[in-house]
Amino acid sequence: MVRWVLNRPPLLALGKSAHLPAPGQLDLEALAQQLGRTQRLGQRFEWLVAAILAGSGRYQILAKDSPLVVDKRTLGAPDLILRDNHSGQLEHWELTVKFYLGLPQGWLGPGQRDWLEHKASHLARQQLPLLSTPQAQGWLAERGWAISERRLLSRGLLFGQGPAHDWLAQGHEQGSWFRLGELPAGRWYGLARWQWLAEVDTAQLVPFNGITDQPLMLLDANTGLRHMLVPSDWPQEKGEP
Repeated sequence: MVRWVLNRPPLLALGKSAHLPAPGQLDLEALAQQLGRTQRLGQRFEWLVAAILAGSGRYQILAKDSPLVVDKRTLGAPDLILRDNHSGQLEHWELTVKFYLGLPQGWLGPGQRDWLEHKASHLARQQLPLLSTPQAQGWLAERGWAISERRLLSRGLLFGQGPAHDWLAQGHEQGSWFRLGELPAGRWYGLARWQWLAEVDTAQLVPFNGITDQPLMLLDANTGLRHMLVPSDWPQEKGEP
């Protein structure tokens, strides 16, 4: 999973992109135990990134998901506040890992609960500017912090064809999506949800048996590309972004 996080290209181009350093020494056993405590991909991604940064020697993690509370109101929680040990500057990083399927009106999550358009807007308007707001300045000053840079670290895949937004990163990973019964003939392997964030070998996988009642990421053994398979009635309530 560490290799997947390090090697995959950005999904989104919103402001300055964050670049991960070489991971250095990692306690892989402790990391595996930590990852085993959740199935949430976003939480796993945050823990993987934090482990890479902590082991690199390049960055010091000053805060992770620390609530920004002003006048008893929680305004948000920056994902990471880091000190760059090379420059001495402080940086605010937001992290996101997402997987979406293309429709004419937008990019819809496989669980039909969210649109990429909503996520990108929230990142651009609320999460990334959070520590630049007047309300945040006192909170930062109490800790002796002054943020020099804000960056986004994004990973994920898009499947199929959808709107070509200018905030989609050039060279982002792309696959296709198929409804059950429309999957072309081939050598297909199903990926467990945790393997969505992992580099895998087909020797570790079970051939797809042609049955699923929920969205399933598939690996094409002939090309090494990943695609998404959804039930025949997907999407049931697609709505609008």
